[in-house]
Amino acid sequence: MNRPDTLTLERNHFATLRGATQIRVTHGSLWLTVDGEPDDIFIERGQAVALPAGARALVQALHGPARAVVLRPAGVRALNADKENCTHV
Repeated sequence: MNRPDTLTLERNHFATLRGATQIRVTHGSLWLTVDGEPDDIFIERGQAVALPAGARALVQALHGPARAVVLRPAGVRALNADKENCTHV
């Protein structure tokens, strides 16, 4: 079963997601780069993207603060935030 986490980032701050299955933006816009994927992903409020199983992604807020819901399998730690540049609730 997937468990949601809320990710909150200030403009140009970033976080690393590990083991996430989906990220859905609820405020602002995000830039994602996923290990092993050739293209970067840009998503805005209301948009979601599925991530490959076991993927590691770098996520950055663009143009202002951003908030997203991150789904992950129960028992998998998905958020590894840079403590100076990122917070998560």
